[in-house]
This record gives sequence, C-alpha cells and structure tokens, in this order.
Amino acid sequence: MMNFKLHTIVGLIGTFVWLGFVFSYLLLFQSLEEFQKLSMNSVGDFVAGVTAPLAFWWLVLGYYQQGIELRQNVEALRQQSAETANLVIQAQAQADAVRANEQHAKRDLFFATANMIIDELRQTALFVAQKISDVGIEEWSQKNGISWNALETGFKDAPFYNLGFFIAANDKATIMGHIRNRVGVVDAIDHYIDQFTDLLRQVDAIAPNDMVLKGFFQGGRAAYLYEQFCILRKKQSAMRYS
Repeated sequence: MMNFKLHTIVGLIGTFVWLGFVFSYLLLFQSLEEFQKLSMNSVGDFVAGVTAPLAFWWLVLGYYQQGIELRQNVEALRQQSAETANLVIQAQAQADAVRANEQHAKRDLFFATANMIIDELRQTALFVAQKISDVGIEEWSQKNGISWNALETGFKDAPFYNLGFFIAANDKATIMGHIRNRVGVVDAIDHYIDQFTDLLRQVDAIAPNDMVLKGFFQGGRAAYLYEQFCILRKKQSAMRYS
C-alpha cells in the first residue's frame, strides 16, 4: 500500500511537470492566435504528442507497480505455504499425541485386566499345590528350604515359584499319574494354561513390538509355571494315548 501511494505521487509529479513544460512552451514560443489557426489534424497531432509521453510514463510506473505487487504476492504465498506446513506439523503432532494417549489408555486398561488375571492364576496355582500336597511337594519344599508361607509374608508369587520348580525338578509322568484322577486339578491346570495363553495374546495385540512388555509376562514366574503346566498337559496327552 505504501509503494502504491509512492508510485501515484511520483506519477502525478511527473505528469504535472510535463504539463507545466507543455504550457510553458505554448506561452513562451506560441501565441494563442497561431494555435487557434491550426487544423484539426494538427491539433490532434499536438495532443497526441503531449499525451504520448504521459501514457508511456504511467505505463512504466504501472509496470514497476505490478512487479512490486507480484513480489508481495509471492512472499504472501510463501508465508501461507510456511503456515500451512506448520499447521500440518502441528496436526501431525496432535495426532501422534492422541495416538500416544490412546496407547497409554489401552496399556493402563490392559495392566488392570492383567493384574486381575495374574491374581486369579495365583489362586489357581495355590489350589493345585494344595491338591497335590500329598504327592511329595511338602517333602520336596522342606528338602529345598522352600516355604509356602512366603505367600503370607509378601512374596505373592510363591505359588508360581514353588510349584513351577517342583514340577521341573520331578518326573512329569509320576506327577500326572498322581493328579490326573483328582477332582478339579486337571481342569485347574487347563484353566491356567488357557488364561495365560489369552494374556499373552492380549500382549501381542496391545503392543506387538514392545519387547519390554512381552518380556515382563513371558519371562516372569507365572510364565515359568505356565511352561511347566504345558509340559504336564503334553505328558497327560501322551499317557492318554499310550
């Protein structure tokens, strides 16, 4: 806007200077009577000669004015493009934040559910241990200095830890031979395996690339007992068809 006013002022000044020169010429070198005697063609030529430089003068000013406006438009488009790119970056950041919040919400919900499942599995392990207490687990625990009362002293994973090591340290066929006809034991083992399998499936669904989360569940004491129960189940199937 400032440049437009400047060009207009320059144009008007140039126009007035030129017209002043023309009128000065007429007053100094031509009389009014001589000018009135000119034919229409001569008057037309005179007017054309006077206005042609003005037209060229304004054409040059308009050219420069358009150049300035074009540069301003280019700069405005460049700024608009930068603002658009910034908006895209902000939108992407907001989308990433929303996805991160959703992921955290899913993880929080998963951990709440997983804790309840782990508690249930702990009770299942304790139930199995109590049911097979007469097949050598008490003697084995005493021999290895393992106390099931650790569950009451803050070691909540004692059922996983003790029962898993008991199964791993003894003959699987002998253990299954003792417990396969006991009411509820085999069903409890199957329930434990199914629940933990579903838990691992949820881990894959919620964080397929999170090795830390997977390692937390796949490398824990509950997972160790899960592996031992799976071995017992295979032994049971082998005994069933042998």
